[in-house]
Amino acid sequence: GWIRSRPMELDRPGRVLAALTVLPALAVAGWLLAGLPLLLLGWFAPLPAALLGLPVAALLCWAGTRRLGTVVQATPWQVAGVVAVAAASGAANLIMHAEQLVVRRDPATYAQYTAWIAGHGSLPIPTQAEAFGGPDPGLAFDSVGFYDTNGAVTPQFMPGPPMLFSIGDWFGAPFAVPPLLGALAVLTLAGVVARLAGARWAVLAALVLAVSMPILYTSRSTFSEIPSLILLFGGLSLTHDALTRSVRNSAASPGSGRGGRRPERGWGGELSAEPGGDRSLPTELGDDRSLPANPGGHHSLLANPGGDHSLSAEPGGHRSLPDEPGGGRGLPAKRGWGRSLSAGPGVGRGLAWG
Repeated sequence: GWIRSRPMELDRPGRVLAALTVLPALAVAGWLLAGLPLLLLGWFAPLPAALLGLPVAALLCWAGTRRLGTVVQATPWQVAGVVAVAAASGAANLIMHAEQLVVRRDPATYAQYTAWIAGHGSLPIPTQAEAFGGPDPGLAFDSVGFYDTNGAVTPQFMPGPPMLFSIGDWFGAPFAVPPLLGALAVLTLAGVVARLAGARWAVLAALVLAVSMPILYTSRSTFSEIPSLILLFGGLSLTHDALTRSVRNSAASPGSGRGGRRPERGWGGELSAEPGGDRSLPTELGDDRSLPANPGGHHSLLANPGGDHSLSAEPGGHRSLPDEPGGGRGLPAKRGWGRSLSAGPGVGRGLAWG
């Protein structure tokens, strides 16, 4: 097709934008895929997570981008605009980030959740009553966002966001990861818009999302909505790319219209294309009535000098269908139904019943 014939240099900005907008989702998915087993085993620590999580994330990124093809048409300025909006969003939210640690709503719950698994690498959280002077009737270990289950404390939420936020804890910046994830969410949304509406709208869409109040609020603290947006928008982009690639492969396969012949459907069945050019016409009655072929291998239409199309009636067994008064059944020539029929001697393809 024309897309494949274009020089690689002209497609490069689009390929870069397509890859950049799915890499965040692939990297997040790889990190969570490797980190969850480590957390369940009690080994979620910086070294094991890096040794397992980074290769898995890199493998998913390679597998998800190696066959992207040309799914986005973009210019270098459009790619730069999307990246600039995402970077500005991350920088602004990092400067204005919030630190919520007293457990009253979700952000503080996630912050405390993150602090525990980043430092201990396991769940659930032991109650440790001795740290409070021993058991006491007034001492309880359940609160908003945490449950007391069989002598241990279990966080209310899933461990995915805390496993991402733990990276910031390990580097001594526990509240730096949410703004970074917010910037990546803006980037992934721009990828969806670029695929569905064009790259010229991706910059505007990224800007509108970046300045919207829900994104500003959830990108400045430890919420779960931002990682969910990354996975959602990244998954939509990957689904679009997979469907586009499937349609492209189907269009290029033999017998689909490029270099191959597709069977043509007739009145009562299907016309079978043969090398010699003969096309048989099975009828609904199931009998074998085929079009008689001339020695040249094609079906001819015998037209009367007056221009009416009649099927030849000869002693050889052909029945005529004259289009004249008193001649039995007529064969009217309708527009759209018989494009190959034309008035003139020896033209087109004729129909006759044997």
